[in-house]
Amino acid sequence: MLFTIEKKRSGKYVFNTAWMLLEPVMRLLVSLVVMAKIARHLGTESYGIYAFSIGAVTVFDLLARYGVDAKLVSSLVENKGSKSKENKIFLKMFYLRAFSSLLMFFTLNAFNFFSYDRPVSLILLIFSLTVLLNPFELSEKYLESEVRAIEYVKPKLFIFLIFSAIKLGSISFGLTIEGLVFLMLLEKIFIAFSHILIIRKYRLLNFHSGVVWREYFLLFRKMLPLAVCSYYLFVFYRLDTFIVKRFLDEANLGFYFASNKLFEVISFIPLIIANSLFPKLVENSKVFGRVNQKKSNLYFISAIILPVLLIMLTSLFSGRFLIISFFGDDFLGAVRLMSYHSLPFFGFALLVVSYKYIVVSGIEKSVMKIGLSLLPVFLFGGSFILKVYPVERFIVFKGVFLIFLASISLFVAWSKQKKSPHLRT
Repeated sequence: MLFTIEKKRSGKYVFNTAWMLLEPVMRLLVSLVVMAKIARHLGTESYGIYAFSIGAVTVFDLLARYGVDAKLVSSLVENKGSKSKENKIFLKMFYLRAFSSLLMFFTLNAFNFFSYDRPVSLILLIFSLTVLLNPFELSEKYLESEVRAIEYVKPKLFIFLIFSAIKLGSISFGLTIEGLVFLMLLEKIFIAFSHILIIRKYRLLNFHSGVVWREYFLLFRKMLPLAVCSYYLFVFYRLDTFIVKRFLDEANLGFYFASNKLFEVISFIPLIIANSLFPKLVENSKVFGRVNQKKSNLYFISAIILPVLLIMLTSLFSGRFLIISFFGDDFLGAVRLMSYHSLPFFGFALLVVSYKYIVVSGIEKSVMKIGLSLLPVFLFGGSFILKVYPVERFIVFKGVFLIFLASISLFVAWSKQKKSPHLRT
């Protein structure tokens, strides 16, 4: 009987993971085609400007998330079955995300106003509006906690495919960078509308749930360490966007982003695997003993790292083929950078693993102090290396830094596991 129940649960997680992987896999295949067309259409210099602008907005969009995603999933899993508690948790996280999104929107545009001229400033202004749509994505996390990813994957994938077709058709009519970014904004708006429909269907925003504003202030302060830890995961991986913009000319900027983009579009692989297994990790943290925790750790890490190692190995032998196939001969300067970018990609995968353990282990304050102390090393050390040495040295420095930060976080998390037979949730 127990075996049958466990088998059904495992099948449910496999089915959910399959749907969670379907959307980014389709996005990967289609994005590579669209990205190749855009790069060939814009050329190396214009593509460098376009890629930088999108990367800059992505950094602020990730900052606006404030570490809410993983915390929301773990809290919903722990309180599953109590609709009133689920509504209260979701409402708290939604308002917290809305506040941080608004703050990042104004911060980005203030930074944009004083730092850049057209066309970069106009592109940043248009695409920065997507940051305001950030809170509605929390509906996806609710469905992930309920193991119902199919309900948000279908509409999201449909909208993405429609707009990809529009982008490809518009390129033949001489689509400009501004027009391209405007289409991306429209796509985000339609996806946000699908999220609103999910929120209405499950009545997730119950404004009469008894939450007072003082609770939001306390939650904002309490979530700060976890938010900073989430920034390590995403922002450190993309913070080089601003550093390379300062030291590289537009042509070399295009080479850098072209080689890095191929790894960025597949960065969903470790992230999706970790997100799909995370509810299971939270459940196991309540019932697993110390011996089984080791098995759980091994399973969780292997499921993420093994595909990453396979990707890294593939990139070493097929970098030239991938660059020429997708971007064309004008981007041959990006070929030499492909193998180097695999190292930061591996560091990103380790950070994905470490962040999930930070959430369930309650060690965010310790890791926050470590990360804040290392941030100046990354900024000033990376700037110095990029100024004095070739860009390849900077990419290696970035990869070693990410691996070092992830290793420290995992060491702290597993040290806490040894002191307690259960992970703290």
